[in-house]
Amino acid sequence: MLIQGTITKAQNGFRYGDIPSTGKTVALATERINSVQASGVAGSTFYFSENLYSPRESPCYMVSSDLTPAELVTASNLTWANNLMYAEIFTDNDPDKDIIERYINVNSIAIAWEYESDSDYCWLVYWEGSFRRKQVLCAFNLDALVQYADTATTTS
Repeated sequence: MLIQGTITKAQNGFRYGDIPSTGKTVALATERINSVQASGVAGSTFYFSENLYSPRESPCYMVSSDLTPAELVTASNLTWANNLMYAEIFTDNDPDKDIIERYINVNSIAIAWEYESDSDYCWLVYWEGSFRRKQVLCAFNLDALVQYADTATTTS
């Protein structure tokens, strides 16, 4: 499942500099979250692994967020609506180009966040196999992407 929250701190940042490290709302795949603990009045810290299938990567990003441990546990115990998620992806990650319709295996999804230039779109990172990282610009806003990934329906 995807859970949406704000990253308040990412210790050592993320391996890939394009992922927002602090102050941004992101959608994280709960399967990639480990060792959750309470932090502060309302929030948590946890380890996040962008690539679960690589023997070279361990859950190496200590993340602090506004999500509570209870919210993370609840989301982690839910199941995906489908094995494949429909996505509308811009050719060459350019919103001025054509849209490609693609179905993505939900278990390969890692993280998503709002496109800086237009909140009607969002970035989505997923993995094809163990070593091929794909970052694509979707023609959904972040809320719609999370809703669609989790329920296979959207209202936008």
